[in-house]
Amino acid sequence: MITKQEIYEGLFGAWRLLLRDRGAVALFDDSVSGFWKSFVGAALIFPIYAALLLLGIAEFESTRSLFAVILLHIEFFIIRAVIWPLAMHYIVQALDRDEKYCLYVVAYNWANVVMNVIYFVAIIILLASPLSAVARDAIGLVIFIALMIYQIFVTRVTLDIHLGPAIGLVVCEFMLHKVIVGLQYGVM
Repeated sequence: MITKQEIYEGLFGAWRLLLRDRGAVALFDDSVSGFWKSFVGAALIFPIYAALLLLGIAEFESTRSLFAVILLHIEFFIIRAVIWPLAMHYIVQALDRDEKYCLYVVAYNWANVVMNVIYFVAIIILLASPLSAVARDAIGLVIFIALMIYQIFVTRVTLDIHLGPAIGLVVCEFMLHKVIVGLQYGVM
């Protein structure tokens, strides 16, 4: 069972990483227990995901029942939450960073909460703004790039790797996400 204090520490560590504090990695519980507890981050993200669906950010058409669509969204949300950490189990071995795996996944999971909150707030503000669609898209792109830079920083610091491989890993994670989303909307 995870405590409120452990959730706070995970989120605070992710926030400190957002502020580019390399020492923030010491705030994470990179034990096996901390590894599993960090997946609570996905549970914190799920309401944001549901709200974005309700706002129509992810539009789709389906011939399935509402119950089937809800179950598919839940299933694919869980798949997206575990597929990259699972893939990284093998990637860290290839990078000779096995000992950094738990730290990376813990920081990745908590950083995803911070990124999703920032993204959600930005979407709400942009949707409510009187800006043109082009201006909103431009601002959205800047926010996306900033979040990718944050994810690259998290990857680089937690795995102790150079910038190039960190960029490559973040691009791979993004592409895997896009493939899964494509599959998800293909079965809807």
